[in-house]
Amino acid sequence: MWLQKHLWAIVSTFLAALYVSLQLLQWKKHGDDLMMVAVSITATVALWLFPLWTIGRYWRDGRQSTSLRIQIPDAQVMSDLDAAVAWADATGKGDTSRLGLTGFCWGGRIAWLYAAHSSKLKASAAWYGRMVGDTNALQPRNPIDFARELKCPVLGLYGGKDAGIPQASIAQMRAAVTKAGKTAEIVVYPEAGHRFNADYRPGYDKAAAEDGWKRLLAWFQKYGAA
Repeated sequence: MWLQKHLWAIVSTFLAALYVSLQLLQWKKHGDDLMMVAVSITATVALWLFPLWTIGRYWRDGRQSTSLRIQIPDAQVMSDLDAAVAWADATGKGDTSRLGLTGFCWGGRIAWLYAAHSSKLKASAAWYGRMVGDTNALQPRNPIDFARELKCPVLGLYGGKDAGIPQASIAQMRAAVTKAGKTAEIVVYPEAGHRFNADYRPGYDKAAAEDGWKRLLAWFQKYGAA
C-alpha cells in the first residue's frame, strides 16, 4: 500500500499540471524503478505511460531486487519503450511529436539511455540514475558512453550524499556531454542521498524532491514535451 500511495503521488503531480496518466504494467511493479513516458495530447494535456519492468513478484530485499534487474537486457527495455510509444501513437490520442520520459534509480539510468536511443524524444529527466559503472552482456554500455549520441536535452537530478553515485561520476558525465556539445543539466542537491524522491523511505528529502519536480516540469515545457 505504501508503494501504491507513492505511485499515486507521482501521478498526482502530473495531474496537477494538467496531464492525463495511464499506467502500463509489464509483469509486476519492481521496487522503486519507475519509468514514465509522456506523450502530449494537446497543448495543455499529456498522456503519461508507465512501463514498469520486473521479473516475478516485488522484492523488498535490495540485493534480490538488484539481481533481478540485471537480468533485463537494455535492448529489451529500449524495445519495450518503443512499443509503448508506438501504442500511444496508434491509438490516435497521443501526439508523439511531444514526447518526454523520466525515470527513477534504475529507471534514471534508462532515461539517459533512451535519450540516446529515440529520435522521437523531446526531453528526458533522470532521477539519480547511474551514469558510470560496470558493464556486461545485457548492459553493455553506460550512459556516459552515449554522451555523443544524445538526441534530446536531458535533466539529471542527483543527491550530493548518494553513496552509490560518486560525485566524480557526475563530473565525468558533465564533462562528456559538454565535450559532445549536447544539452544537459545535472542538478546536485548537496544534502540529499539516493532515492530522495521516495517519500516512503527514511532518505526522503522533501525540499529536494519538490524542487526536482518543478525543474522537471519546466524542462519538459522548455523543450517541447508538454
